[in-house]
Amino acid sequence: MTWVKLDDQFYTHRKVAGMDYRMLPAVGLHILALTWCASQLTDGFVPRSQPARLAGDISELLPKASVGLLVSALLDAGMWEEADGGYQIHDYLEYNPSREEALEKREAQREAKVAGGRARAAAGQRENGRFTSSSPAGSPADTPADDQQLTSPVPVPVPQEESLGSDERESLNVLKAALGSRYDFTTELEFVRVLLADFPLVDIVEELRKWKTWLLDKPLTTNSRPHSQIRNWMKNAKPTKSTSVSLGANIFTPPPIDMSLWTRAK
Repeated sequence: MTWVKLDDQFYTHRKVAGMDYRMLPAVGLHILALTWCASQLTDGFVPRSQPARLAGDISELLPKASVGLLVSALLDAGMWEEADGGYQIHDYLEYNPSREEALEKREAQREAKVAGGRARAAAGQRENGRFTSSSPAGSPADTPADDQQLTSPVPVPVPQEESLGSDERESLNVLKAALGSRYDFTTELEFVRVLLADFPLVDIVEELRKWKTWLLDKPLTTNSRPHSQIRNWMKNAKPTKSTSVSLGANIFTPPPIDMSLWTRAK
């Protein structure tokens, strides 16, 4: 979820205070457009057809007017500006994060959650072991008896490559070649499995290969967020897999009917 910033002195701003009778509905449209731009990460751009969708039916509010009248009010006040294919909210990026910044923040939050999960798993692993940080000094945990056997931490199983599915293996190969020193088997396997679950109709392996080719023109930098890039890539990818489920050998085939029995019965 993203947020938009609105100055608490907005209601006294000369652009708002200087509007005519259109002020209230025009400001309402402006705020709706702000939130829409933030949710869609458009950097403040409003397509020409979007104001009518946001405003809805205003016939009772302004019987003889259209949404164009509200747009004109915003343009006249300098709150919106004409742009190719639509309108640009004035100084949007001065007060709100850009699309790239919002995506980087989302990726950082996702990575922090993954790191937190690993830390909790490691803590649980230590607690299952013989020595724990909560053991009081001088307790058996610190001074084991000669006949007391130390217990080992319970290992967290790491998937082996031979246990992977073909899509998982091929996807990891592409990521390993693309990410280089950034590549971490456990992290990328988890990421690939999320992709396969979130985009079941997309050929993940093929799209990863296309993304890797795209990197030839736009190489990764230290500030790049490859996981965010890939997720956006998958969202724009054309579904290529069928939604039908093949039952294969599990389909039940009834035995042939012996017609001679039917003849004798008659």
